Amino acid sequence: MTGVVSVILPIRGEAPFLADALASLAVQAEALHEVLAVDDGMSDAARAALGRARLPGLRILQGPRRGPAAARNVALAAAAGPVIGFLDDDDLWPADKLARQLAHLARRPGDVAVGGRIEWFARWDGPAGRPLRDSAWQSVVHVNLGAYLFRREVFERLGPLDSTLTFSEDVDLILRLSDAGERFAILDRTTLYYRRHPGSMTAARSAAEERDFRRVLLRSVRRRRLAGGLSAQSLAARLVPAEEEA
Repeated sequence: MTGVVSVILPIRGEAPFLADALASLAVQAEALHEVLAVDDGMSDAARAALGRARLPGLRILQGPRRGPAAARNVALAAAAGPVIGFLDDDDLWPADKLARQLAHLARRPGDVAVGGRIEWFARWDGPAGRPLRDSAWQSVVHVNLGAYLFRREVFERLGPLDSTLTFSEDVDLILRLSDAGERFAILDRTTLYYRRHPGSMTAARSAAEERDFRRVLLRSVRRRRLAGGLSAQSLAARLVPAEEEA
């Protein structure tokens, strides 16, 4: 599969790590249909970095400046590719992310999404092209939109991201997928490098973040009760071992 992924990339502020994010897209550009960068209050330096990028179908869309979910929804409404990927301006995609996840979607046409492991890191090892595995590094199975690819049709059924949430819109989407009985899997491979740094929205656990997280969990519980006590399947239970990918 080539040229099928619409990448949604919201950008705010100085975005000091944007060049790294764009470089991680460029190495797998063959699979990209378009890159939709959303101006959510980005600086001139960030705009200049986009101007230097050589990516297929790169467009800058004006965001509403009402948080990341609302910014992503602007691009989601404009996306033309049959597969949707998300990347934040401070994170990176592994070079084999699209190849592996697109292969999974081709093998399992009933799956509407596929995720993977996330490597949390603080320092990037440039020569190795991967995070530095120091004391801050950790490989986890966790919820982050950047670790997934989604078939666009799932948003047509479930709707866009919840723009009333400042945090946890990714958790909300995955819970909605699960509660609706949509099929998705998690590869036992790294599909996102998540950068930990002081400027991140989630660098410190705020009261607002706690509030939004509790809100999405309670909504999921209510949905499952209405469905007759449907139990939630854990992310770990959806893991596809590496040897099963072939």
